[in-house]
Amino acid sequence: MSAAFTQEKQRNIQLIQPDSGLKSKVGHGGLNQNILEKAQKVIDENTIDFMPIAMRDLSTLQEALKIVKSQKDKHETDSLIAVLGIPVMQLKANGSMFGYPLITKISSLMIRFLETVNTLDNDTFDVISGFLTSFNAVLIGNIRLDDVTGAGDDLYNALEDACQRHLNKVKNFD
Repeated sequence: MSAAFTQEKQRNIQLIQPDSGLKSKVGHGGLNQNILEKAQKVIDENTIDFMPIAMRDLSTLQEALKIVKSQKDKHETDSLIAVLGIPVMQLKANGSMFGYPLITKISSLMIRFLETVNTLDNDTFDVISGFLTSFNAVLIGNIRLDDVTGAGDDLYNALEDACQRHLNKVKNFD
């Protein structure tokens, strides 16, 4: 986490681990090295086109933002943020695996931002829209593994600065 974006979390968006019932049936211990090597080979030789997957998740995020905007006065902030968080977590999970580490990095930042938001107002929506624009830029620009530095860093840093400015503004109004 960058020092430029530090704020107290209002909620903790986390992965909830299921109970260990299946693990007790399967057993304990690590995976066989051969299995790990095969899995890594599948990831390395992956030929699945990430674009339709990412565009679906991005479309879901855009629809979620529309829903949140229309429902912001009717439901609790935490519930609405969860609606936004689901497609962002999908983008985060799939980005690096499909050769788009900047998608994963931006998704992680957006999750950190959502963890700190305590009100859903137009300024918050503007920051979220900045994330949507950034996801689109990475995908349309096909910013992949070898292109993460330079423009990718600039894009990420601009988002991080926008998050911090927004949170500082909100903090000053409290």
